[in-house]
Amino acid sequence: MHLLAAGRIADTDSWTVEDFTAQAGHSSHESRTWITAYAALSIAGPYTVTTSFYRPIPEWIAGFGVTTARTR
Repeated sequence: MHLLAAGRIADTDSWTVEDFTAQAGHSSHESRTWITAYAALSIAGPYTVTTSFYRPIPEWIAGFGVTTARTR
């Protein structure tokens, strides 16, 4: 979420499946969809993240996150 907010999407280009699991846990598929969405948004130009929330949910071995953004 920090990389997306900073506009550093390209930093994830070389991540492997193992890297995603290490960085984003077993629910890393959600992170991949965020990366895809923010990459598409960045084509329209710079953006600002307007909402960012994350809560770990240990009993699910995952977490819950929400992030929103809009172009500047």
